[in-house]
Amino acid sequence: MIIKLKDLTLDCYLGVYDFEHKAKRPIVINIEIDYSDESSCRSDNLSDTLDYDIIIKQIKDLIADKRFDLIEKLAFDILQVVFNTDEKIIKAVVTVDKPKIIEEIKSTSVTLTRKR
Repeated sequence: MIIKLKDLTLDCYLGVYDFEHKAKRPIVINIEIDYSDESSCRSDNLSDTLDYDIIIKQIKDLIADKRFDLIEKLAFDILQVVFNTDEKIIKAVVTVDKPKIIEEIKSTSVTLTRKR
């Protein structure tokens, strides 16, 4: 089963330049999770599946007051949060976008993939 969390938008201290350290800026997070248990499809019980609300809360806690210089480190830490949530996660793809940081482009992003 594939579970997708799309366009989670949060404010974060992210960047290497002084102006980026002074104020939080929006980031957009997309996560795709390959989950090895489909029993929730039959049972209709939350206890039989991945509670993605837990992942979202942990990501919010991760970035609450922490400063990240590199988008790569932020994406890596988010990937760690995802994998530590449930042992039935067999693969996850995390993309972090940093919108409007360069005037001529919509966003910069990093995508990391991990398999168990």
